[in-house]
Amino acid sequence: MARRPLRVELLIHECGRRTTQLKRVSLGGAVLATLTFDGTIQNGATVQDVEAAIQALDGVDTTLLIVEILSGKSLTIGGGPERFVAEIAEDSHHRWTVVEPDNGDESIELVVGGQLVDYPARVCVTVKAALEAARTFMEQDGARSPRVVWSVET
Repeated sequence: MARRPLRVELLIHECGRRTTQLKRVSLGGAVLATLTFDGTIQNGATVQDVEAAIQALDGVDTTLLIVEILSGKSLTIGGGPERFVAEIAEDSHHRWTVVEPDNGDESIELVVGGQLVDYPARVCVTVKAALEAARTFMEQDGARSPRVVWSVET
């Protein structure tokens, strides 16, 4: 059975001294991204590229990444280095957030996309949960991992 190719775009939002440049290129009909990040260039995001980007989120200078695939689904992960918010948008109306329900609703401040935001503790997850969400998303055509808890958050 032939697998259809994924279009993967890796975008990293950075604030501060570093610069990010994103160029879209076409390879074999699929749109991929070339990312210049901290002096290096990545052509075509892989699972490993996304994992490294998650690990690079520091909550100060590098605070947001977005991965989009051909189906239109996107994965957004922000924050760092200890707590993250992770969301899959299946389309413009259906968004799922990774949650840790036992964390409750106490307010936690995270810098996401360069902005300080108060999030309920239940949506502030560990790097392990963010990595699991990203791996499954990348390996299974935008699927939500059954190994983390998902919720529709507004």
